[in-house]
Amino acid sequence: MTIYTQLTTLIPQAIISLPLILLTIILLYVIHFYVSYINRENPLPGPIPLPLIGNLHQMPDSYKFFNKCYERYGDIFEFYIGNRRSIMLNRVDMAENILTQSFKSKYFIRLVSSSQGWEELGFTERGVVGNKVMKTWLLNRRMLNFCLTSTKYIKEMVNVAQERFSEAEGYWTELGDSTPLEFTKWMHSVTVDTQIRSLTGQITYALSAYRNSLLAADQQQSLPDSSSIRSYSKFIDQLCAISRIGQFFYLIPWYLRHYVPGIRGTAERMKKEARLLQEEVRGIVQERKKEIENLNEGEELRADLLSLMLTINTQKDLNMVKASEIERPLDEDEIVQLLIEAFSAGVDSVC
Repeated sequence: MTIYTQLTTLIPQAIISLPLILLTIILLYVIHFYVSYINRENPLPGPIPLPLIGNLHQMPDSYKFFNKCYERYGDIFEFYIGNRRSIMLNRVDMAENILTQSFKSKYFIRLVSSSQGWEELGFTERGVVGNKVMKTWLLNRRMLNFCLTSTKYIKEMVNVAQERFSEAEGYWTELGDSTPLEFTKWMHSVTVDTQIRSLTGQITYALSAYRNSLLAADQQQSLPDSSSIRSYSKFIDQLCAISRIGQFFYLIPWYLRHYVPGIRGTAERMKKEARLLQEEVRGIVQERKKEIENLNEGEELRADLLSLMLTINTQKDLNMVKASEIERPLDEDEIVQLLIEAFSAGVDSVC
């Protein structure tokens, strides 16, 4: 019997046996998964996971999922994201040592910092939230701390907030009692104007634009720079998406993001959105940097967060931080990431 004849005989048999082989592999994987689950180190109460996805199928609404687990399992329980085990702590005394703000903590590497998805997005080498490089995390954190606790920045933040609330109050008086007060939408506009102004020094006119949307065309107020408003409206949408993107890349395992149709397309689209946001923020940083470089001698610099981060530990430092205290100024990539984190902590909270 020739080799060709043998192959033509074996190939149909292999094709017929393929479903049985796949079924055997799947069965062995499931057995291995649950044997490992039963014999895991330091088992804790929690919902039973499924192979590959863990408890993701129970988490369409993560708040309801965690609340239900707390009611059923108590102050400490475990759950699975893919094949990765996670532990939830629901008491301050339990979480105190883990969440201590010190680079000396043995829990310095947070769960998000070890996320392959966040590493893929570029969130784990700069900034504060997901940075797993201790040296740059310490530098970024100290720099940000100096900026946020600067007397000039605090005064600027208070003044901007007072101005925005006074502006909103004036619009409420102008609209009168006949117009329903959608407080959530007003607060969103106040937050956007306050955050963008105090973080970058830019004016977005979100309050004025929302006020105009409630009036007839002949009563609307002309705004100084409509193109800037449209640009920032799109920018706010991008900021609102960054939290969703971070959750997706943290929760969905690598093999699902790269190999499963549908999920892979969503992952690629979200990566593109994250890159667009980074480039948008980079443009804001570069524009502000040029403005600072072109300042005349003796001209006062605005005390917004971006200006402080661009000038800290330089000749134009508003905080007058000594070079011996902090090794170097922040580079552009670090400023971009810190600014995105600052935006997300403010604007994203009311999206």
